[in-house]
Amino acid sequence: MRPSTSNSPPTSSSATPPAPPRAHGRREGPLVTLTNQNDLSAANQQLSGVHCDTLHIQLEMSASAASRYGIKVRRSPAGEEETLLSYNKNDKTFCVDRTRSGAISSLFADLGVQCGPVALADDVLTLDLFLDKSMVEAYAGDHKSITTRVYPARADSIGLALFADGTVTVKSLKVWAMKSAFTD
Repeated sequence: MRPSTSNSPPTSSSATPPAPPRAHGRREGPLVTLTNQNDLSAANQQLSGVHCDTLHIQLEMSASAASRYGIKVRRSPAGEEETLLSYNKNDKTFCVDRTRSGAISSLFADLGVQCGPVALADDVLTLDLFLDKSMVEAYAGDHKSITTRVYPARADSIGLALFADGTVTVKSLKVWAMKSAFTD
């Protein structure tokens, strides 16, 4: 899915998305690497040191007792601004929630939540996510993609956090700083 140049919300597509772009702009090794982490608090403690608006994130989460789980990006320290990318295993949808993406993210006061159907094997969410300043591009399980723009008003909205409404396992997480496609 690719939004038009207008401020319209992203749309869903049932077609297979293109392969994610190669990460040629990665800087040196990963900023964070996690494997088989069951404690989201400990995982988020490691993510608390990541403060960057150009990132490549690879995430694999499985849910044992959670119905909604994912990652918060372009997040301010206390979560006043954040954009959520999540999977809802009850209705089998992949969603982007831009209700708190920032006061200057659109001409519209509430950008809302946009979702599309995605059936995941064993409810394992696999995300390949690219953040480049205002651009958020996420590929979910090689099935769907969401591309959207966010414009946080706060300069400190450059953090990350994982979330779930129950028990999950972070099977793997890697976060790299990237070079922006928009600047040198």
